Amino acid sequence: MKHLTLSLLLSLFFTGCINAQSNSLNYLNGFWLDSQKLSKDAVKEMMTKNEAALKAFNNGRTLDVVSDIIGYPSAFIFGYDLGTRLGGGTGNNTVLIASGIGTAIGLIFGIVAESNYKNSVTIYNSGLKEQVSQLSFGLTESGGIGFVYRL
Repeated sequence: MKHLTLSLLLSLFFTGCINAQSNSLNYLNGFWLDSQKLSKDAVKEMMTKNEAALKAFNNGRTLDVVSDIIGYPSAFIFGYDLGTRLGGGTGNNTVLIASGIGTAIGLIFGIVAESNYKNSVTIYNSGLKEQVSQLSFGLTESGGIGFVYRL
């Protein structure tokens, strides 16, 4: 009786553990699968089977690159000109305004890229079939008694 109770408790424990595992992606300052951070190349490889998710991901990646190309140099120039002014020098108003606008545009592109990344993750996760797995103690297909694992 003790062995049956122990077996039953173990089977319930393992069933809960198996069902708790997930293959869903998350996006929070990067792509995460469970507790592992993934590179964008790895995520793109995962999304190749889901065309809509891949399209949203690629749009996000393109906007991310545009954001970097416009935003970083503009922010540098803006900071340099502002630092010059704060240090007692004379700055160029046209440079300050243009670089400020460029920085804002870079930020907007970055925000839209983040939105596309999150959308691609949502599309990808909705396309995953929820896997119902079960580990139980009972009759096997061959007619014996033991642990049975079903997907």
